[in-house]
Amino acid sequence: MPSIIKHEHVRLEHAPGGAESGTTGARCAKSVRLLEVEGTVRALELRCSCGEATVIELDYAEPQEPP
Repeated sequence: MPSIIKHEHVRLEHAPGGAESGTTGARCAKSVRLLEVEGTVRALELRCSCGEATVIELDYAEPQEPP
């Protein structure tokens, strides 16, 4: 069964050099783009104005056939 991780269960950690380089918090512009294949969202692309990019691939469960 797919699950969604709720925000209260997420812990953010700062990457080494992040705070010192001035690329964290309000100084960075962040964006999210949906990556679709044949009308189905397959991934989320997260981008930061500092150049960092993260892609989260979505894995949908196969529909179960009725008995």
